[in-house]
Amino acid sequence: MKRLFQNKKVLLLFVIVMLSQAVFITIITRFARTADYDSINWYWIPVIFVILCGIADVILFLSAVQMQERKISEQKNLLMNQELEEQLRHYDAIIEHLEKTSRFRHDFRNYMQTIYVLIDRGEYQEAGELIDTLNEKISEVEL
Repeated sequence: MKRLFQNKKVLLLFVIVMLSQAVFITIITRFARTADYDSINWYWIPVIFVILCGIADVILFLSAVQMQERKISEQKNLLMNQELEEQLRHYDAIIEHLEKTSRFRHDFRNYMQTIYVLIDRGEYQEAGELIDTLNEKISEVEL
């Protein structure tokens, strides 16, 4: 409700509508006082217009409030969708990082098993080359 009156355009619209209604009712009231029609009770005509204008003002006010709330909801929804997309990108990056880490751990275990087997067989030259290869792979991986 406070936000509605913070919007100066909406407040100006209400003031213009109410002033135009007041002018319109004043004209009808003056015409009703000067009318000489016996078949119509002109006293009730301005009263009816006042009631109808009041109803129109309430409907206009409620419509403006609803439009303002819808606009705010749409803005919040847009921000939440942007935040959700950002979080999804972040989660995708985390999943990709976890998958890379998992692949690296798998490869590392295999290299280590192979190095142990080569050392047990006494093939130290091949084990050293494999350690060098593993060292290169470690430097390539971004953890």
